[in-house]
Amino acid sequence: MSDFISSNLHKKVDHLMDIFFGAGVASHPTIIEQINYLLFMRALSQKDDDLKKIGVTDKGEIVFDGELEKYHWENLLTLNAEQLFIALEECFRKIPESTTNRTVRLVFRNAHIKLFDKPSLRTVVHELDAFAKLMDDEEHDGKRDIFGDTYEYLLSKLSQAGTSGQFRTPRHIIEFLVAVVAPKKGETILDPAVGTAGFLVKAFEYLRREYTSPEQLASGGTFDQLSSKEHSFLYEHTFSGFDSDEDMIKFGMMNLYLHGLQNAKLIRQNTLTDTAGSRDKYDVILANPPFSGKIDRDSVAEELQMNTGATEVLFLRYMIRHLTDIGRAGVIVPEGVLFNAAGGYTKIRELLLENGLWCVVSLPGGVFNPYAGVKTSILFFDKTRKEKAEVLFAKVENDGFSLSAQRKPILKNDLPEILLDIQRYQNGEELRLMNVHAVSYDRIKNTKDYNLSGDRFKLVEDETEQNWPLVKLDDLLTIERGASPRPIDQYMTLDLNGENWIKIGDTKNATKYIHSVAEKVTKAGAAKSRRVEVDDFILSNSMSFGRPYIMKTTGYIHDGWLLLRIKDSAKLSADYLYEILSSQFVQRQFEAAATGGVVRNLNSKLVREVSIPLPPINVQNKVIEAIKNKQKAVDTARELIKSLERERAYFDPSARARKEGWDIVRLGDVASLVRGPFGGSLKKEIFKNSGYKVYEQNDAIHGDLDSTRYFIDEAKFTEMKRFQVQPNDLIMSCSGTLGKISVITESSPIGIINQALLKITPKSDVLPAFLKLILESTLMQRVLLSNSQGGVIQNVVSVKQLADMEFPLPPLKVQAEIVADFAEEDSIIASNRKIIDIYVQKIDQALAEI
Repeated sequence: MSDFISSNLHKKVDHLMDIFFGAGVASHPTIIEQINYLLFMRALSQKDDDLKKIGVTDKGEIVFDGELEKYHWENLLTLNAEQLFIALEECFRKIPESTTNRTVRLVFRNAHIKLFDKPSLRTVVHELDAFAKLMDDEEHDGKRDIFGDTYEYLLSKLSQAGTSGQFRTPRHIIEFLVAVVAPKKGETILDPAVGTAGFLVKAFEYLRREYTSPEQLASGGTFDQLSSKEHSFLYEHTFSGFDSDEDMIKFGMMNLYLHGLQNAKLIRQNTLTDTAGSRDKYDVILANPPFSGKIDRDSVAEELQMNTGATEVLFLRYMIRHLTDIGRAGVIVPEGVLFNAAGGYTKIRELLLENGLWCVVSLPGGVFNPYAGVKTSILFFDKTRKEKAEVLFAKVENDGFSLSAQRKPILKNDLPEILLDIQRYQNGEELRLMNVHAVSYDRIKNTKDYNLSGDRFKLVEDETEQNWPLVKLDDLLTIERGASPRPIDQYMTLDLNGENWIKIGDTKNATKYIHSVAEKVTKAGAAKSRRVEVDDFILSNSMSFGRPYIMKTTGYIHDGWLLLRIKDSAKLSADYLYEILSSQFVQRQFEAAATGGVVRNLNSKLVREVSIPLPPINVQNKVIEAIKNKQKAVDTARELIKSLERERAYFDPSARARKEGWDIVRLGDVASLVRGPFGGSLKKEIFKNSGYKVYEQNDAIHGDLDSTRYFIDEAKFTEMKRFQVQPNDLIMSCSGTLGKISVITESSPIGIINQALLKITPKSDVLPAFLKLILESTLMQRVLLSNSQGGVIQNVVSVKQLADMEFPLPPLKVQAEIVADFAEEDSIIASNRKIIDIYVQKIDQALAEI
């Protein structure tokens, strides 16, 4: 089950929102509020039913009882539009007055129906009931956080979502964070930016698993391992949360109530401005506070002042101040908190180290997609660990979901193993993972700005452990940034006598050296830029930064380049410098030092601080000689692959066909061709969340046939029988990226093709694999392109043109031999790719051993 609500539920929510829009309610927050009120009423009604089934009749427990019984959800569903509107207005007014349930009273305080079109309101109630039934089905599959899930999707519709910082934390990240902090019975737990209360829900579930016997847990029981006093403390005093948004407080209350927490202390207050003088302290703080935008410094509570308006810094300050002396916290922060050089950030890192920061977990950049691409980390600090003289760094590359906007489940998930390694570390056991390592406080403090970038410390080991001393690039090179005349277009020239203008595109076919460039700049433009000489190094400082190149021509560089020039060639070999700059050792230093979020940037100051090992020049030359031998193996393997791929691309059996008398056949004579459906027969509106696969162009281009975006149901599949694929069919992309082919196998999903594909079904006298070789050969691809037409979509070829294409057809036995030869070449190519990987690693290892 995806971490986000399914596409079926997405469509239901979209339809609900369309009804609101059509009825004149255009405010997204209002729509969210109204939907959640109604969802809560339905959930309360269901809870009443469950309680009655087990014999509970206490009016303090049953909400829709007595005069409120007529507002039970099932009763509302029977009303006409006029009756329903009146009933809901009455219900919202009477619930706070009639129920003794504190949570329910608070939730419905000041609640009103704001959808005044009565037929639309009735439609919403019935559509919402259908939506909730789907949600119920998913809950039975383990989905528990109904309001959080719904709110998460509704929030994605808010135009201000990208700037408000309101991004719900995915449940698996919360579960990981809670498992590391490991709350215990008798402790108080706070989320100072509570939102829909996801952290408190997961903490409650964690405690339930810890303090419920396996037998009770299996039968739905809870907390049989707590004393009555501990049980009372858990429900009455353990959980607290703050939020400045009254709606968020209400949504959080709804969520906690449905999980059995009726008396959690949720308070509407701004943690950063409304807590002046508060002395409340908590044993555990769990949070993902908002971290976009700034807050007016003058409005920040006095004891939280940090000479900054950055909310992420101020929330950390609050947590440090409001943890008990035995307190511990887990908090998600934007990655800039780890290395931002501004005063407030530097000071908060110093305070964290002084207050028991013991673990930093770097998360992948897409965790908060599709709402935010900001890269984040989790900080864990524990005031009982102040004497612990080191910080554990862990790096998560994959969290079990793709990092694209869709966040689809994938097999790769580092979180379970990293959690185990963190727990080993807590128990004093040996670490096992390469991406988890400990760094002493002293080394962090020696950075002067208390930098907490884990890669920085992993890659630059203690000098005492190096075979040769580490030397800063600033001591070995002059490093200067390029310059760009503005506006650049006015200085570009077609005059061949102009000066060379070096752009990123000039590196496209370069490996180590740049011998020529494509563009010229006028002498006036060159005068405003920076000149590079032969044998100078240049380095891109933005986006795909850090790759070094050696100039073998003169020219001028813009401000996207850095110029590196060796100060003393007797101390530093150019070949050695190139290899060490290209190494993972240095590239990861660049990555750790780079600034920015989505777009990463280096500058001359940062590059000057990077260190490299500097052996004597004779040792450098020996290293380069050893690397050259390994590089030769890499180059040989690459050349063999290139040669085989070129030969395969130009596969043409025509000469052998003439010699052996093979028939020349039309494609249409040896295979049937069916173009995918056009028009409205395959509209996105008919796609389902599961069913029969709709094959798309990318399936043919990339061959990843198991990946599916769209499905159709059985009725549509049967209706579109002509477009169904069978084992041994070929699917070919037939517009845009033309001629890429995949073969359907027995294990491929059952489905149909879309309009961007051609289905080719070979007859008995041609092997599918042979036909694929023929059609993908350069010769046939040229025929395809020469017959293609282009309008809005370029390179469209007709079925008739394809059917008329001719090629030599050998006997089946010869076809099988040719296919087997190609399979053997595939094996050779794969082996040489492995050789390349091995020797590239050996080169890195040789550099790492310096």
